[in-house]
Amino acid sequence: MAHPPQPRLLAYLDRWSAAPGQHVTVHASGPAGAGEVELTDLVSRTALGPATAVTVEPRRIRTGSHLEAAGLPVPARGGVAVWLRPHDRRDAGARQVVAELAAGGWRLLVTLDGTGHPEAAVETRSGSLRARSGAALPRGTWSLLVAAWAAEPSGTRLRLAVRGAVQGAVRDDAAAHGVDLPPPATGTLRLGAGADHGEAYAGRLALPLLAGKELTPGDCDALTGLTTGPELARHLGAGLVALWDPAADPGASRC
Repeated sequence: MAHPPQPRLLAYLDRWSAAPGQHVTVHASGPAGAGEVELTDLVSRTALGPATAVTVEPRRIRTGSHLEAAGLPVPARGGVAVWLRPHDRRDAGARQVVAELAAGGWRLLVTLDGTGHPEAAVETRSGSLRARSGAALPRGTWSLLVAAWAAEPSGTRLRLAVRGAVQGAVRDDAAAHGVDLPPPATGTLRLGAGADHGEAYAGRLALPLLAGKELTPGDCDALTGLTTGPELARHLGAGLVALWDPAADPGASRC
């Protein structure tokens, strides 16, 4: 007979070390109820002060990492491009968030569905556009994924393009009336997760960029042959809004 998993208490501190008199924060997850936190000298195994009563609640632990960049301009015509190398997942069938660009009530969401097919959506308060690639991204292989939009008073276009191992898998969504334009404000770009961190993308990302121009099929073909940050920057010129190139300085705190 299988036994149910036993409740576990997991915790960590907000810093690696602290001097006497400093405060540390304990983040804990476990079965709901009351508990105590006590600081102990591990050498002498003696308490260094009175125990503090705390309340413990079960909290979901989200593994993995993501990139978040705030304060980016969200153009009415633009595109997000990123190289992907998906990994196998234990929870096959879950939708993975690759990128999210949000400003006010306007949002671009790029995902891989449960079968590995790239999808893109522009969602607004008044309507939405969606596009889906006809081919799934192969595991362990690099592919370039591009989601481009053009929002105008007469309508909005959404283009989803894939280049690489599934060359030519392109799907354009027809222009749609009544979809709001991006607000004249800055927004936040997230790579590898959504605003609620959703189902995290499992795999590698390389050279993600935000363009201030609608990326055409010709642009997608050209980007496929550019594999360094400087090459991409020179090609896009003034049309480049932001680019992340971790390979330029792997030890840096920012890209």
